[in-house]
Amino acid sequence: MTFLRRFSFSSVSFNFLIAAFVVEWAILVHGYVFEWNTITKSFPVTVKILLQADFICASVLISFGAVLGKTNPAQLVVLALIEVVIQVWNEYIGTVLFCVYDAGESIFVHVFGAYFGLAVSYA
Repeated sequence: MTFLRRFSFSSVSFNFLIAAFVVEWAILVHGYVFEWNTITKSFPVTVKILLQADFICASVLISFGAVLGKTNPAQLVVLALIEVVIQVWNEYIGTVLFCVYDAGESIFVHVFGAYFGLAVSYA
């Protein structure tokens, strides 16, 4: 995001802000959605969940590129709150209900982030 002349410093700082926030929020939402029907009502934080949180963070940063320079940090946090919940439910529906296998996470990360960014920039 630093290739832009006017928004290079703000985009770097906003990337750090959103990445730190989204990874923590994604761990909680992913654990809640994928483990909601277990007996213990708890979920372990494993390497798999940490990697999923990183993929979700990448998707949020992809959609952030569509609104770069037009939003402030508060709007980006609200965007991240909403997008993480929608993305985790999208992944749950795709992997658990429809049994879709996405080896490189290209559908659930890149395509979702791109189209969510387009929808946000249109709205």
